[in-house]
Amino acid sequence: MRIAFVANNLRDGGGRVVMANLLPEFLELLGNTGHQILAVLPFKGAVDCDFKNVELMHSAGRGTIERFLWQKLAMEPRVRKFGPDWTFSMGNYAINGLSGRQSVILHNSNIYSDFASSVGARYWIETRAKQIQFERSLKSMDRLYFQTGVVERDFEKRFPNYAGKKAVIDFFLPKEIFAKPAGACANKRRGKTFDLIYPAHMSFHKNHKIIVDTFVKYKDELSDVRCYLTLDKNWKGFPRELYNTIVQNGLEDSVIYTGFLPMDGLFDLYEKCDALAMPTKLESLGIPYLEAMYFGLPIVTTDADFARAVCGDAALYCDTSSEESFRDAILKLRDSPETAAELVERGRAIISEKAKSCREIAAGILELENIPFGRG
Repeated sequence: MRIAFVANNLRDGGGRVVMANLLPEFLELLGNTGHQILAVLPFKGAVDCDFKNVELMHSAGRGTIERFLWQKLAMEPRVRKFGPDWTFSMGNYAINGLSGRQSVILHNSNIYSDFASSVGARYWIETRAKQIQFERSLKSMDRLYFQTGVVERDFEKRFPNYAGKKAVIDFFLPKEIFAKPAGACANKRRGKTFDLIYPAHMSFHKNHKIIVDTFVKYKDELSDVRCYLTLDKNWKGFPRELYNTIVQNGLEDSVIYTGFLPMDGLFDLYEKCDALAMPTKLESLGIPYLEAMYFGLPIVTTDADFARAVCGDAALYCDTSSEESFRDAILKLRDSPETAAELVERGRAIISEKAKSCREIAAGILELENIPFGRG
């Protein structure tokens, strides 16, 4: 068979984690077999592969327009010429005009949500363009994969006429995490400060603003609380504006920008913190939930279906549009070690019961698609 994996638009965030963890497993299972493989990557070095039956193609251009032109003028024609019997798009969209089957992972939550309409014109326009691209390619999707049943439900509400097959992928953890012991934070002795972590790229639905607003409003009550954000003060636009608010209110020691962290640096930071604070407004999965449960951190997050689909009873839920509600949840975790310990144990049970290895998930998808593979 001729098989194409398309992952050129998975450059950051949860999509990049999906690409970096699942794609190498697919290539290991299919490498040095009778299949011919074309893998389209977001950048050079995204995946290391030396199998003779695998061709790698890398995205060109750094800007959005450059990458879009490369996709339309170079990537899509190359995939059509390759003529795959099965194409697996890991980044939300199918390629129109292919004769073989196509399967797609849907992980951009804005595609099936109206959240962008509440933010601003530019963000709405960018999101609407992605929604239109998805809608136009929907007819070419033979099977859609979702990361939770809630995402599948919300998709069905927006696209009730989709006639293709559907499946839900099991939870998985980034493979680098296993270099750290499970439960590494569960019995950590608390220091002088109560430290929170929120590992999220900059996007309006991540709701970083409520964290800063809460610290500004309740500065005295949260004087022994710190929150680490994986943002960079040198990034233009909203990250810089938010950092200016932090500085203007004398909160540089309370709300801390770490800059971009590689996986090992991120996991080191998890081990230093006391809880995950994740006030996100929208997720298709939320990998930090799983990372926190693996490490043994309690979670405070948005009271929403998408969060409950992953965290179940292993999180403290609150209204993350309210500074008061968010503050109360943080203080409850700080002041009640018993509550925190209960959440940690419930999270550990979720990881034990539901999380699968990336190899198991890749093999399961190939089996469902009737693709013969080796065992890697």
